[in-house]
Parts: sequence; structure tokens; C-alpha cells
Amino acid sequence: NLYQLRMSAKTLVTATQRPPYSCASDIGAWQSVMDIVATASVITNSLIIGITSHSCYFYFPEMTMLQRIWAVIILEHLLFGAKIFIENVIKIEDAEASREYDRKTTMRDFHLKNTFKIELD
Repeated sequence: NLYQLRMSAKTLVTATQRPPYSCASDIGAWQSVMDIVATASVITNSLIIGITSHSCYFYFPEMTMLQRIWAVIILEHLLFGAKIFIENVIKIEDAEASREYDRKTTMRDFHLKNTFKIELD
């Protein structure tokens, strides 16, 4: 019984291992999904603020419904402009983060090569 348990444990550890890790440069197909969600959120939040909120009447009591719709359209375009500006200002890859990643990769490869005598590609 103990022998069978040890053989099952050995098979479990050696035969069913996790696939090797492969690093990705970005989030892939999810990036376009995130862009669509961000765009939809700008549109829906602008509509919610402009159409259902009564704060426009509080600040501008003489505003008509047509003027509210135009205010929503202007707000929406301002938010799209801010979104595009922020997307272009923020760097995709930080230089310090790249250096730290390269340093840790080099340390990992050094330890794997010297400690476990593993040859890397």
C-alpha cells in the first residue's frame, strides 16, 4: 500500500508538470476589449450624467433639453480627448522596469546555470 502511494506520488510529480512559462509582451487580445469597455463607459457615464442628473438644472436653470443633449455631446468629446491624451502621455514600457526585469532574468539564469547545472537557450 505504501509502495503504491509512493508510485502514485512520483507519477503525479513527474508526469503531470506545469508547462514552461512563456513571457508575453502585453495582454494580447484583451487590450482591444479594454479599449471597447473604456469607450462604452465614457459614453454611458456621459449620458447618465447629462440626461438623468438634475445638477445641470441646478447650475443652469434655464437650460432646455436640446441644450442638455449638446452639453452631453461636448462632455463626451472632452472625455474622449482626455482619454486619448492620457493614452499617449503614459509610456507603455518604463525604462526602469525594463532594467529591473533584465536584471532579475540575468540573476535567475545565473542561479539556474550554476546551482542546478541547467543549460539555457
